[in-house]
Amino acid sequence: MRTSTRLRTALIATLAGAAMIAAACSPAPAASKPLNPLTLGTNFVVGNGSVTSASISYDGTWTAFTSTSTNLVAGDNNGLIDLFLRQRNTSQTIRVKENVNGGAYISTNGQYVAYRAVTGELGVYNRINAARSEWTSSLISPTTPVVAPDGGTAVYGSPVSFGLTPPGCFARDLASGVETPCPAGGPGAGTTAYETTSANTRYVIYYWNDLGGFGTSGWRMWDRVEEDVTTLDPSIVIFPGYAYVSDDGRYIAATSTAPGVPFNTVVADLETLTITTQPIASPNGATVPVEISSDGSKVLIQSEASNLVPNDTNGAVDMFIWDRTANTVKRISRYTDTSNQLPNGAGRCGNGPGQFRSDGTGGCGLTTSPAAAVDTNGLADGYMMV
Repeated sequence: MRTSTRLRTALIATLAGAAMIAAACSPAPAASKPLNPLTLGTNFVVGNGSVTSASISYDGTWTAFTSTSTNLVAGDNNGLIDLFLRQRNTSQTIRVKENVNGGAYISTNGQYVAYRAVTGELGVYNRINAARSEWTSSLISPTTPVVAPDGGTAVYGSPVSFGLTPPGCFARDLASGVETPCPAGGPGAGTTAYETTSANTRYVIYYWNDLGGFGTSGWRMWDRVEEDVTTLDPSIVIFPGYAYVSDDGRYIAATSTAPGVPFNTVVADLETLTITTQPIASPNGATVPVEISSDGSKVLIQSEASNLVPNDTNGAVDMFIWDRTANTVKRISRYTDTSNQLPNGAGRCGNGPGQFRSDGTGGCGLTTSPAAAVDTNGLADGYMMV
């Protein structure tokens, strides 16, 4: 089964670029500050180009994002997609890396920003001391690393891509540069293929191929602290690019592909061995997870369905929060002042952790709608949606 053209187009559009990073050292101005969008330049300037990806810290105050804008920081005249860092309530944005081609990632505490450069290197920037660790991966198309909040480890890899690029799955010690492959099987096991990791980098979901290059292991979850590997139940259908694991390793947000039903969002509880489907069990459009909260109680969802909430009439992909405790779904892609639906809807800011507040009360979304009065560029911008 394939995603519809509309959802597939929206997903591709929201994944296309790099992220901007803002500094948090300058005092906030006394005047009223436009805290939305997330992706503003120095002195709260709105960018003159599109935001292509974004990532937020657990408390939502730090944003890393990629953009084609040239007016976010002084001297940006390269005409390329650059990576920026920003603390939401200050007047300054800094450029972390020029010419990037992967999504932005910021650690849960907002200290470390990871990137993938067009020139091939992967890197991690420490905003406290401006130090960076860069390396060249053996992979042709690696993911942007997910960095532990203590800055000690970066997890990254590459999924299988129909034989076009080789897969891989690694945990890199940033101090020593030593890389540990995700554990494969015994004799006859080949290369490991990366899917996702928890935001704290403890749990990694992946699988391995046989020596012929075919996936044979089924999905595995590696607990890097306990150094053990769990085989996931085959009923947990992981659609590549849409799987997320909670920080305690108990919950996995994944995708149901039941016959006769479009893609739907489910959560697998590895402790009780149960799978729960979001409240509208038969959405009338594709519905996929974007991230799961740190405790697994809430799921950030992207969907083209119009029956997840009442009065969804914009005909666009929107962002939702599924509260698993209350068993409710709330649309969060709305205007910041009137709470009305966005005419153009919204899509996910990035692929992987860094899209959700830790308590699940708000998530990052990209939209071309002017969701706040300050947003007059008519281009894609990143917002904290609640």
